Amino acid sequence: MNIPAEFNEIRPYTPEELPQIYEELIADPAFRTVVESVMPGVPFEGLAMKMRQCKTNLEFQKAFFYGLLWDLVKKTANGLTFDCSALSDLTRNYTFISNHRDIILDSAFLSILLIDNGMTTVEIAIGDN
Repeated sequence: MNIPAEFNEIRPYTPEELPQIYEELIADPAFRTVVESVMPGVPFEGLAMKMRQCKTNLEFQKAFFYGLLWDLVKKTANGLTFDCSALSDLTRNYTFISNHRDIILDSAFLSILLIDNGMTTVEIAIGDN
């Protein structure tokens, strides 16, 4: 996707940028503190190695968030469904519109449903309105 330069601060990272971003996160003491509090018992170096193995945004999403999000659904909801029968071609890009409840979580749930249906995940950004 060709994103105008004015959105550089909020655009998704490209796969080519991921190795540098991983190294910046791994070197950040605040990131390490958050990871250790959210994922107690998971060795940080193992997590760092797993990050480095992810070559694309989708690989990263599947490695770190797919299972976590389905676990969240199982613990907090009666289910999560997605009817893509109106989408004529699952290889095309579509625009999905949601209300303004939870921008990140709604998009994350949509992404796991898209993965389950063989589609690519969403691109979202959070900026300063």
